[in-house]
Amino acid sequence: MKDKIIGKYLQEMISETNCFTFLKTSDAIIKDYWFNVYEKGDFQEMHQHRGLPSIIDGKRYDTTFSIIYILNSEEEDNSTIFKLTGTNIPYVPMLQECEFDTGSVKEIKEGTLLIFSNQLDHFVRPIKKSGRITIAFNVACCFE
Repeated sequence: MKDKIIGKYLQEMISETNCFTFLKTSDAIIKDYWFNVYEKGDFQEMHQHRGLPSIIDGKRYDTTFSIIYILNSEEEDNSTIFKLTGTNIPYVPMLQECEFDTGSVKEIKEGTLLIFSNQLDHFVRPIKKSGRITIAFNVACCFE
């Protein structure tokens, strides 16, 4: 089941970004998942998905990625916004906010899978039309 849900897309993300090339999708597990239903005006405050490591069969798994699958949405523009605040990540101006509004990318819509760092702050702005449904996952990886 995990490979059908995330395996193909996680492998595609690894290949396209040339990051975590040493990671095999067999070293990834779905640690948590949840179902979100939004009615008009609903939103999700700024948050991230940091978590403690898990030990499974003697191996350490660290939460590494989060995934949002947009199952249903009548919205014209997607409502998820990613934000870096007051960070000192290389090549990002220090103490300057950096924001990515997924609503500005028309390809991000119903049926889209968003894969991102579990430590990246994000929020959902108030929904304009009822019926937005997402399934979110936290993916933990074993780096041994």
